Amino acid sequence: MKVISLFCGCGGMDLGLVKAGHKIVWANDNDKDSIDTYANYFSKKFNYNKKHIICDSIYNIDTKDIPNADIVVGGFPCQGFSIANLYRVNQRDSEKNNNSLYKELLRIVSTKKPKYFLGENVKGILSLGGYANDVDKKNKEGRVIKQILKDMRSIGYNVKWKLLNASSYGVPQNRQRVIFFGIRKDLGNVDLFTYPLPTHSVKDDLYLEKTPVIWDAIGDLEKVKLNSNNIYNHVCTQHKVKINGYIGNRKTLKDKPSPTIVG
Repeated sequence: MKVISLFCGCGGMDLGLVKAGHKIVWANDNDKDSIDTYANYFSKKFNYNKKHIICDSIYNIDTKDIPNADIVVGGFPCQGFSIANLYRVNQRDSEKNNNSLYKELLRIVSTKKPKYFLGENVKGILSLGGYANDVDKKNKEGRVIKQILKDMRSIGYNVKWKLLNASSYGVPQNRQRVIFFGIRKDLGNVDLFTYPLPTHSVKDDLYLEKTPVIWDAIGDLEKVKLNSNNIYNHVCTQHKVKINGYIGNRKTLKDKPSPTIVG
């Protein structure tokens, strides 16, 4: 199927879609480094046309410039929803905390009317805004996600969500994400769609493969030379001295999956 990718980053989600047999016909992100990486990889690996890989703010995108497609995907930025963002309760300006960007995803979905859409966000979105009642608390649907679901359904889609962990699918990282799936209402019941069953487990399991660990991913990298201040072909993140800087340079264990890698 043809796919439109919003907030594409360097292409992690898109690579999975391509490997599943789909084709990205248009992609957008506002981060130049991410787009340069995306364009370089996908143009060489899959012969994609760089003209369809757009670096610009989604607010500037005219839907007339986007081709039609079967699927729209978007991991809308999550700074305002993340539990790692200590300002998320006090910071109310949607343009500052990016909480309104899901509406840009819906703007494009409502105009292009694809058969399906996929959305992705952090686990923290489930509890944001608190729970209106005990039923919502049991279902883990806070006020914010309930509003998002209401908005998604209001544009003509049946929608469901599920919390998945990348480590359950062979990724050496403990990365929990809420995955939204929407199907156009004229095409059927969303409950016919099933999320993939786990293929890996951190714990020993008779039926599942063992989740890879950090050393499985980086064990073949060149060793640091004696008295060297740099790691070959690697750019270290700057240490953050304010707010949530404590997670900027966390110690990790090579025989365990990585903690969630944050932006």
